[in-house]
Amino acid sequence: MPSTALPTLGERFLYGFYGLPLAFVALPVYVHIPALYAKQANLSLGLIGLILLATRLFDAVLDPWLGTLVDRWHRRLRFSVLILLASGPLALGFYWLVSPNTAFPALWLAGSLILTYIAFSSVMILHQSWGAMLGKSPAARLAITSMREALGLLGVIIAAALPVWLVQRYGQAGWPIMALLFTILLIVGSLLLFAVPQSTERTLTVHSPHSYREVLGSPRFRALLLAFVLNGIAASLPSQLVVFFIEDVLQAKNYEGVFLALYFIAGALAMPLWTRLAGKIGQCQAWIVSMALTILSFIGALFLGAGDVLAFGMISVATGLALGADLAIPPAILATVIHTNAHTGAEGRYFGIWSFCTKINLALAAGLALPLIAALGYTPGGNQTAALTLSYCLLPCGFKLMAIWATWRFSSHFPECSTPNFPLRSFQGNSL
Repeated sequence: MPSTALPTLGERFLYGFYGLPLAFVALPVYVHIPALYAKQANLSLGLIGLILLATRLFDAVLDPWLGTLVDRWHRRLRFSVLILLASGPLALGFYWLVSPNTAFPALWLAGSLILTYIAFSSVMILHQSWGAMLGKSPAARLAITSMREALGLLGVIIAAALPVWLVQRYGQAGWPIMALLFTILLIVGSLLLFAVPQSTERTLTVHSPHSYREVLGSPRFRALLLAFVLNGIAASLPSQLVVFFIEDVLQAKNYEGVFLALYFIAGALAMPLWTRLAGKIGQCQAWIVSMALTILSFIGALFLGAGDVLAFGMISVATGLALGADLAIPPAILATVIHTNAHTGAEGRYFGIWSFCTKINLALAAGLALPLIAALGYTPGGNQTAALTLSYCLLPCGFKLMAIWATWRFSSHFPECSTPNFPLRSFQGNSL
């Protein structure tokens, strides 16, 4: 089988489906858990926020160590076995998380979050590392990550609507039902992984790095990481402000769900488009095009006001299209960096750092955006929305411009990670 063989749609689905149930954990923690513990366990929002922040920072710091463990574990056991073993604690942690203990609510929340976070980070790093190892060409890696992220976005859409519907229909019993559905999907996803054809190149290279110093010593990785962090901050900033923008600038609170649905659905549907474009102009170049689309969209949002629902819907679609590239392309480029560096067997370390940066980006965005609009005079529900509009529209543009520069610099110095691939239809073969 030629090394450039593109995996079949079925093989990509078998690998990528596991990304769908993972969204059932990620979204509820941010959206529903605070309200759940405030209402059922009578915890103050301040204490809930403090617990969420502390456990999230602990989780982020733990990721590089988990990456090291992943690199050690997969030398002894198949990725599918490791993911199945880690899925058990993840399902248990999520069930405990959505079943508050009213006797010791703060301790219960902290403990269940820690278990959920550790298990979630473990399976995520395992899944991403395996995907990086499966692809044997830039096009194959992008096809694999696109399927994984598209199914993950589908999971986000389901996870956004399903808890609300279950609670409306079954009351608080809806949350255990949600945990049961999650467990079923997690088991199905884990079992599907056993049908993924095993890579024929699982052996370690001669120079597999044994420390993070060697991983971070890679100029390619450092250059890519700079672009990823800048773009990640740019993507996280509007997520902190979008609800305020919809409610106070557009005065369209009833459309929040519609805008978010348009955003995520567009991101999922855009994956094949970005895959084809990357095959024609190169992955870095396609990523830059998506960043430019985001900048144009936010500049357009700068001129919106009360009642501009249709226009913001179009902007939600445009930024959602760009989201597809943000999710699919950078991990594929990272996989190529790992292969180019001859660091096969160290995928866990690379994705451990990658995951750490993803989580820190969210913290940096919240620490920058929210205090800034408050300092500029904005208060939720007030009339002083100019500071909110400028921050929501222009801050992401500034970081996107820096990310474009960093990506262009990376592609200029390391063309092997950004040259156009052959058109996807030219690839033959049906094996990962």
